[in-house]
Amino acid sequence: MPTYEEAAKLIIKGAIRSAIFIDENAKEPYSVDNPSETERSISLYQQMKNNGVSLSICKYSDSCYNEQKEYLFANRDLVLLDWKLEGEEQGGEKSLELLVEIVNEQKHIHFCVIYTSENKDSVLKNLLSFFSDTTKEEYDEIRMNLADQEEEIKEILDVLDE
Repeated sequence: MPTYEEAAKLIIKGAIRSAIFIDENAKEPYSVDNPSETERSISLYQQMKNNGVSLSICKYSDSCYNEQKEYLFANRDLVLLDWKLEGEEQGGEKSLELLVEIVNEQKHIHFCVIYTSENKDSVLKNLLSFFSDTTKEEYDEIRMNLADQEEEIKEILDVLDE
């Protein structure tokens, strides 16, 4: 009998049949102007193909994305999204905009993978904060109200992290 983790991986693997890869540096099929990016795109394409997943590649730009949205998300199960689209310094702003659109308008997409060279905890906190519907002012007020309990809260968070 498979473990929970093995069963979960099998279920997810079986649920993904079509994916879209969105990155401003992605190399679409037959494009060879940057060998390292081409190799990464070809490697991803081959891995997906070997797992029975149909992969489309979108070299991101605002105009291309807006013109091809319907095609990009038609019958997709998975979105592979670069965290720093358009070479953003801080990362995330454009990707967050796309995620909002994907979540609100593309109801059939079940999975999203964000990849980045940034610290994963920072990206996760950014995502959780962005989608929490809580403003920075509300967070600051909560923090101020709980300031006298900071040590107890930190202990609880440390236990939860383990």
